[in-house]
Amino acid sequence: MLAEADASASWLVVPGATGSSWMGARAEFRARLGYAAQQVVEALTILVDAHGGGSFAESSQLQQYWRDANTAARHAGLQPTVGYEVYGKSILGVPERISFTV
Repeated sequence: MLAEADASASWLVVPGATGSSWMGARAEFRARLGYAAQQVVEALTILVDAHGGGSFAESSQLQQYWRDANTAARHAGLQPTVGYEVYGKSILGVPERISFTV
């Protein structure tokens, strides 16, 4: 999981990337970021399942981590399916239709 996040972070700065190469790098970064967010949520879900119902007590730090990660993962920029679609279109050369609401 951390390796995926590190690999994604390396795409923040792409030396010499401009135009379509920059958009391709950005699309790949978005797909990787969505995947990393999905993995964090899955890991926390496993921890919560192992800990049981006490995980959801308001005094439990695990509840706060689970809640925060799940809330953040629902941000449009972290949705893996959207990231995969954008990246797939980039690879195939299909023009991306940008929606300002998503």
